[in-house]
Amino acid sequence: MSGSNGRAPEPFPTFEDVEAVKKAIAERKNPPGTMTPAAFKRWRQKGMEVEADEYVETLMSLGMVKNLDPIYEKVTKGAGLVGGQCERFDFRPLGEMESVNLDNANLRASDWSDMEVRNCKLVKVDFSRACLYRTHFYNCDLSAADLGGAYLKGVFFENCVMPASIYRWARAKHALFVNCDLRSADFAFADLLGAKFWRCQLGGVRHIEYAIFAWYRATDGSGRLEWLPTPGFVKDDESRLGTESVQENAARIRVDE
Repeated sequence: MSGSNGRAPEPFPTFEDVEAVKKAIAERKNPPGTMTPAAFKRWRQKGMEVEADEYVETLMSLGMVKNLDPIYEKVTKGAGLVGGQCERFDFRPLGEMESVNLDNANLRASDWSDMEVRNCKLVKVDFSRACLYRTHFYNCDLSAADLGGAYLKGVFFENCVMPASIYRWARAKHALFVNCDLRSADFAFADLLGAKFWRCQLGGVRHIEYAIFAWYRATDGSGRLEWLPTPGFVKDDESRLGTESVQENAARIRVDE
């Protein structure tokens, strides 16, 4: 795997053993040992999201039944929304999705934060600019899916088929890829700070030499960052708040005032 500039890419960061994988999975939604008050408030607020039934009743009361019908009454289990137009849709009230066919669907800028997505077909879906914050995809087919510019912090892809998928400019800090087929995936300029790959197929991965696996932070207190080794800079290969980061999610996740 080498790119047009001829530089050999660094090895994909991985785990030492199976126990390290299990520990990372178990702790992926735990808050760090030390958190700012704002970060702790965001963590506590996670359990205060609107329940799906209440959300549906609110939309129905506003006369939005037509918009509800294809989503909340059918996208629960075994549904089909092939080529569906769901741009900017908020799927979070569903909480989970199983065995749904969304091949070729337009899911641009949609929100799937903290959802469980299992056994779904997502071939050639457009997830560009979507928010998949801490979403868990299990045994899903994302072949040729476009996740360009998506927010993937803390996302967990497990046993997923994802060849030729696109992650250009995606923000995937502390993402987990376990037993995934990522052959020919495109990681150009993806932010993979703290991301880990375990037993994944990575043959033919494209533009990995342009992906960011570590930042280099200035030691003079200026806060300057570089993505290549630079004299006077120290290496940061993990996000300081793990999968939690109020500052980065403030525009996407509601915070209790």
